Amino acid sequence: MEPLISIVMPTYNRAQIISGAIESIIRQSYANWELIVVDDRSTDHTEEAIRDWMRKDERIRYVSNEREKGPGGARNTGMLEAQGEYVAFLDSDDEWFPCHLTDSMRTHALTKADISFALWVEQHGDMISYNFDNKMERYLLHSMRTTFETWNEGETIVFEEGLFEAFLSHTRNFFQLNTMVFRRGTAGRSRPDQRTFSSGGRYDLSAPLFRQIQNRPPNQTSFRLPGVTRQPLLLLRPLAA
Repeated sequence: MEPLISIVMPTYNRAQIISGAIESIIRQSYANWELIVVDDRSTDHTEEAIRDWMRKDERIRYVSNEREKGPGGARNTGMLEAQGEYVAFLDSDDEWFPCHLTDSMRTHALTKADISFALWVEQHGDMISYNFDNKMERYLLHSMRTTFETWNEGETIVFEEGLFEAFLSHTRNFFQLNTMVFRRGTAGRSRPDQRTFSSGGRYDLSAPLFRQIQNRPPNQTSFRLPGVTRQPLLLLRPLAA
């Protein structure tokens, strides 16, 4: 049986647009998932909107924070509720292409990696920007492919160490929470005082890290390129026991 993926979706006053994100999850070709929507004390009718979806699909759950915690705290709330072997994040104003979870899990199985990231597309209003297509991004991807191990004719780049020292200093961030799928227990292997990525693929998935990363502009949509069944996945090798 396919492993269960717990999808954590933090939200705040997004009742009017959250359906797009939920529909993109329901359209996934990978079916064994649970969606945990964490409401960070919304003042609109978010709860009613989610309960309507719960009546349509029993894989959807609603959780409300007792106090406002911000997107990082809401993700942590969802992780505590998660029952799956794997965890993924999706913001309530973003969408996935239907192949996202299938491709991510297929590559996890192939490489035995603990964590995966996928490239994405950004959409602002009616304008779609196909990222990773300018000169600098092409150069960085080429550098990754020539520096680290690749699978599937370069579609998958597998990192064990040295990734963040070499590439995280660049302003173009290749690592989006909304494209990450990781095996539960990975975070527990990090040192308690760790707050950022370091060599060896060790990092702490704590609220401070979430708050540092969660600074994307509003109305940004993250998903896979349309018409492309697979895209390069950036992965970290499993940590040593």
